[in-house]
Amino acid sequence: MKVRTLIFAFFLLLQTSILSAQNSLAKIEYSYAEEAYSNNDYKKTLEHLEDVKSLLGSTNARVMYLEIMSLSKTFSLAKNTLDDYKVYKELGDLTSAYLTNFESDAPIDKLKTIYEIQKEYKDYAIEVDNLIKGKVYHDEKNDDNALSYYSIACEAGNPEACKNLANIYALKEDFDNTKKFNDKAIALGSISAKYSKGSSIYIGSNGYTKDEVKGVQLMEEAYNSGFLWASGTLGRHYLSSDIIKAKGLLDFSYKHMKQKESAFYLSYYLKLVDTEVLKAAGEAVNNWLEADPNSGIYNHYKGHWLFSMGQYSQAFKYYETACNKGHAFSCNFVGNIYIKKESFPSHGQFGITRDKKKGKEFKSKACSLDSNFCNK
Repeated sequence: MKVRTLIFAFFLLLQTSILSAQNSLAKIEYSYAEEAYSNNDYKKTLEHLEDVKSLLGSTNARVMYLEIMSLSKTFSLAKNTLDDYKVYKELGDLTSAYLTNFESDAPIDKLKTIYEIQKEYKDYAIEVDNLIKGKVYHDEKNDDNALSYYSIACEAGNPEACKNLANIYALKEDFDNTKKFNDKAIALGSISAKYSKGSSIYIGSNGYTKDEVKGVQLMEEAYNSGFLWASGTLGRHYLSSDIIKAKGLLDFSYKHMKQKESAFYLSYYLKLVDTEVLKAAGEAVNNWLEADPNSGIYNHYKGHWLFSMGQYSQAFKYYETACNKGHAFSCNFVGNIYIKKESFPSHGQFGITRDKKKGKEFKSKACSLDSNFCNK
């Protein structure tokens, strides 16, 4: 009997020691999660929290709170991916579990935060399985099936599904339905749909009459409501009227929204010379050219980027191509290179010889394309 008691005590002590060690490791992993969260690395935060739950064999209020806070920051309302839609469902489940299980124990400020997150995303979880099915078909370019599943979710009140219906109808050039479902998405609280409508009105697309003032107003409302993807478009708009505001928006767009095209505008219009910015700008230009190699403006942008990188002979080729495709500024620029303005690099660096006659021909072409270049 005494031996059995000693054996039982030994195993109890061993189990206690193991649990204590696991709790200690869980605390360490949780500290890693907090550190990752403070560095805005939400994916890493969630990975550490999974390790915490594995070590503990369960979850608790602190772990679930940080998990919800991280999940709510892992997706983009702009990118509209299948993974984002799965997050809607997970957020709905976690916020409900937190409010149900920890209502009596959690601090009131944390309860309030989780409640607000639940309210913000609860409509996106309506008929989320049909939203996800619609997205799968949408990504496969099976629009008929996508429309079917999106319609079920939209009818039930899911704003994301309504917005996606609008997007599909826009591609089909059914602009009555585009406007109908975009407006329904906005009425249900979709700020990305408001941005979409604003950007369409701004350029006069998708059946909307062009109105830059109204378009900017809607895009700013979306941005101020949390649709931060709008920072790039708004930044480009303000380049012609408010340079300081434009720089702030484009800088935010590039650094926080990872919009490489904003890096290009920072370097091209605001003359920002930074290695990382120029690298991102080059990637943006290459993407544009890949999508539309016959574009005069994109060939011009490529030339400008190469020029800023000091690759003058390559830059010259793109400027010349841009001119041949009807880009007046590039024609004028090539003409000035042939004539050789004092501020330009040498002709040898461009891979050409000085030729005033050819320079005048290019400048004449620029004038014929755009009268603003006739006296430049």
